[in-house]
Amino acid sequence: CIASVQSALDFGDYDGIIDNATDDINVEFAVSALCSLGTDGVINIDAGENSADGSGTLSPSRAMANGEFTLNYNLFKNPGYTNVWGAGVDSDGAGGGNPYTGTGGTQDVAGYAKLPAGQVVPDGAYTDKVTVTVTY
Repeated sequence: CIASVQSALDFGDYDGIIDNATDDINVEFAVSALCSLGTDGVINIDAGENSADGSGTLSPSRAMANGEFTLNYNLFKNPGYTNVWGAGVDSDGAGGGNPYTGTGGTQDVAGYAKLPAGQVVPDGAYTDKVTVTVTY
């Protein structure tokens, strides 16, 4: 199995004082997956380079950084933004990786990103790097 992301996730401009004081920024993304027909796997996304200490892998707390300043965000498996997309297998499905069954062709698996409102930080470019893997 192979998984890839075609482009960087971009939340656009964020202003936690005025424009995003009460409005989250929500963005959709996709992970392309290619597995042999009928192969069951799990698409995993790690906690990233700036995750909170001890946040774990099933439902990590992610952050983007600009020097010492951070903006919290997270990646989700569902459009309701309730099931964090992490790594591993969570028995209740609320966290961990995203289960996937191969079709023999490339498929896009939808993901949903949220940058919560009301975070007051200095202006600048905030970044994080996550790693996508497939276990099967």
